[in-house]
Amino acid sequence: SMRAKMPPCNFVPEKYRSYPYEHMLKIREQNIAPSLRMYYKKPLLLHQGHMQWLFDYEGRRYLDLFAGIVTVSVGHCHPKVTMAAQKQLACLWHTTNIYMHPSIHEYAEKLTSFLPDPLKVVYLTNSGSEANDLAMFMARLYTRNFDVICFRGAYHGGSPYALGLTSIGSYKHGVANGIGCSTVRFLFLI
Repeated sequence: SMRAKMPPCNFVPEKYRSYPYEHMLKIREQNIAPSLRMYYKKPLLLHQGHMQWLFDYEGRRYLDLFAGIVTVSVGHCHPKVTMAAQKQLACLWHTTNIYMHPSIHEYAEKLTSFLPDPLKVVYLTNSGSEANDLAMFMARLYTRNFDVICFRGAYHGGSPYALGLTSIGSYKHGVANGIGCSTVRFLFLI
């Protein structure tokens, strides 16, 4: 078989210094919930990322085509993002929303400047699950309709509301959830 040649990369990853691969597998089997499953016969043990690259425990380099399952849109450890995070962590890690903080207000103003007039308000959340919970809640509150259509095989989170939208059996755990959520394969609007 013919393999495509990887483009060059000037980044040199740090040496892997944690548990051996077999011990990591044992921890995964014994201490991590099975719903957080892996999809490969020999799962990757990644320990470092740089931009579009991922590096495993043996120093092998991979081109990340999934972008952290669509959550890392600027690459891994992007220098600008890393610098901004370090700057903020050196200033203030966390404060409650009952206080004001310049960074949140500056971000909200910049973000809402891209939105049309009726949508100049943001509600910042700390996760995709929480954002999806809020979206369902707001849609139900605004429309006074309860039912939600979701796609088969979709993942939208593991919180009680979002779990109803998530249509992957290993996340369901045999507990009633998703009241008002109907799963469809395709949706056609006419």
